[in-house]
Amino acid sequence: MFTYSFAIVRDFLPWSFIFILLLVARRDKDMISHFFSEHREGCIFILGWYISLCLIFLFGNIDRARFLLPAYPLVSALYAALLVPLASYGKGLSSSVLRHIERITLTVCLLFGLALAVAGMFIDALLIAGGILTVLVAAVLYATVFRRRGIYGLVTVSLCIILLFSITENFVSRVIYSSHATHVVRTMREHVKGPIEIAAVDLSVRYLPQINVLSGGQITVYVLESDMMPDKLKQFKFIVVSETFKKTYNPDGYTVQECGYSYQRRQFKTRSLLRIRTVGDLRRLILGLQQRYYLLIKSESPQR
Repeated sequence: MFTYSFAIVRDFLPWSFIFILLLVARRDKDMISHFFSEHREGCIFILGWYISLCLIFLFGNIDRARFLLPAYPLVSALYAALLVPLASYGKGLSSSVLRHIERITLTVCLLFGLALAVAGMFIDALLIAGGILTVLVAAVLYATVFRRRGIYGLVTVSLCIILLFSITENFVSRVIYSSHATHVVRTMREHVKGPIEIAAVDLSVRYLPQINVLSGGQITVYVLESDMMPDKLKQFKFIVVSETFKKTYNPDGYTVQECGYSYQRRQFKTRSLLRIRTVGDLRRLILGLQQRYYLLIKSESPQR
């Protein structure tokens, strides 16, 4: 119930935040009551459609806000119908927030871009490129849209939201969710061109479809437990292992190549940020969240 009822707020930020102000600000209450009385049928239809989807999925064995996506276009229209008049000629607290929200959003974009560029100096050049691009686009938005008021303020905020999502998906995710599947497949193809079976230890199952697609379905991955007997592992020419497992398992007759890393986001604690005093502390925090993976390749002439 919490997931589905809160989705209408979480997934529509910052617009939903302004709508909450509408509900609590005295000067704006008349406006919102007048709106709902004038558009009663439309509001009931939109909210009824949203609530119906909530009830349908409420008793499922999993809960995902994406199940409510069929109602989101209508909910977006409802938010827009409320906020556009406020941005144009409203006088209450919500209108005041709308007139300043583009400044806040642009500031967030600039700070996000700068932080991304700085983080890229310690992690990956791709983050530097994403940070610079964010700053440049935010500057262009400021020069072309921000100085114009009213509806243009909403356009600025909307474009900033698109910018943040785009940078996150195309730059940040490619580093933070770094997949070593490409390197694994490329390396194995240098040794074997046809179908092959490999073993994987401590490898997340989300990488298996990537290896399958990149190899055209010719690489079969057997995910084994970390307590598997060494003799079982030695049956495979290629073994993908985590850094943790590699420290305890170092078989003879195999060459070792690093094949990427992923970030253990669950290990991140907010309080860890309080310990950062120097650049070295930041670097250690970032490296501490990395889980590196290695490709073990059986040599043609195993060591005796």
